[in-house]
Amino acid sequence: MALVQRTNTANIVHTPNHVILFQGSKIESTVTNSSAVIEDWLSQIYSCFHNGTRIIVGLDCKLKSSYFPKSEVLQLCVDRKCLVIQLCHLDIIPQTLLDFVRDPNILFVGVGVSNWVGKLNEYNKLDCSSAIEAYKLANHSYSSSLLKSVGMTRV
Repeated sequence: MALVQRTNTANIVHTPNHVILFQGSKIESTVTNSSAVIEDWLSQIYSCFHNGTRIIVGLDCKLKSSYFPKSEVLQLCVDRKCLVIQLCHLDIIPQTLLDFVRDPNILFVGVGVSNWVGKLNEYNKLDCSSAIEAYKLANHSYSSSLLKSVGMTRV
């Protein structure tokens, strides 16, 4: 079971506003509708993880409803750092986010990620350069076709 601990981030945009303890690991989570926070988080990701290899980014979206298909929430996770963007409350999508999703050195991974990438492009103008289903990445890494039929918990 995860324990959520709030930290004070009133004046510091680069500090996560939640630290989630999960199976002994700390996951830094930032929930925002601020372009400045998004830009700062992406800058941290590039400086920490961009060492000439691809950055693998977990991607998930949530929709308000099937009648209002524009993505409401975009979740990006790298290692133990997660950014939850409230797209429906964002006044403008920052150029740094547009550049990040188009970066060929970024690989987006998730369950149903092909569907989400299409919706992000169509409704939010976020055109992701490359994405792969989680089971395909796991299948490639573990050489087991059985992984295609299991969920993320087993992967």
